[in-house]
Amino acid sequence: VKFLPTFLASGVHGQCTTVGYAYPSDIVFSGPQNNTIVTSRFRSYHSVLKTQDDFIEAVHAAYKVADLVKAETGIDVFPYSIFYIFFEQYLEIREIAFMDIGLALAGVFGVTFLLMGNPWLSLIIVVTVCMVVVDLCGVMKLWSISLNAVSVVNLVMCVGISVEFCVHITHKFSRTAGTLQQRVNSALIEMGSSVFVGITVTKFFGVVVLAFASSDIFVVYYFRMYFSIVVLGALHGFLFLPVVLSLIGGPQFSLWSVLSRLVSW
Repeated sequence: VKFLPTFLASGVHGQCTTVGYAYPSDIVFSGPQNNTIVTSRFRSYHSVLKTQDDFIEAVHAAYKVADLVKAETGIDVFPYSIFYIFFEQYLEIREIAFMDIGLALAGVFGVTFLLMGNPWLSLIIVVTVCMVVVDLCGVMKLWSISLNAVSVVNLVMCVGISVEFCVHITHKFSRTAGTLQQRVNSALIEMGSSVFVGITVTKFFGVVVLAFASSDIFVVYYFRMYFSIVVLGALHGFLFLPVVLSLIGGPQFSLWSVLSRLVSW
């Protein structure tokens, strides 16, 4: 450290060709005689990076090396490169996706429970919506849609959109008397056409126009994903959900009706 400032200030001359004139910006000194190194940096290089997977693995490798150096020396070390800003999201993208989708599903359960007062039917709705999300993840794999910030937002949006295909039919089912099959038939007769025309058809034509967009991000992350959401939501809402309700829909029950009767007594 004593001779380091001299080395950094030295230039090329005949007696010494190894100079430090290129490195002063890499070291910060402090202290009364500038003999204490506060922070420093050193440069390293990645191999040739071509694909998105290459860049993601490069970020992982850089953070792994930084963690090893910190563990061995006790010095705070962090890597930086201009492309890290764009690819750091992939370090925890899966955990963030699970957390966001889980919070959205919890919100769906809470709102539907407040609406119907039936926790069992709310659970059926959440399971149905969760299945739509899982199926959408499968479509992403088949349709070459990467998991990134945009697709995670769309997965969370899938939760909200899929609820529309389920909650109206389930709500009508909860308010109808009779056997399970009779209640399902009544719900589909009275709410099925409204859900099909007002939700499925309108969303379908609203999404199809994105297929003709000139930008790839609109075609890949919006047309493909939202088209899949509409199709999967309609299939689960009109085919899967009625079958589940006809088998395990449970008796007509509302916690709010029970509480209102208790209060009236």
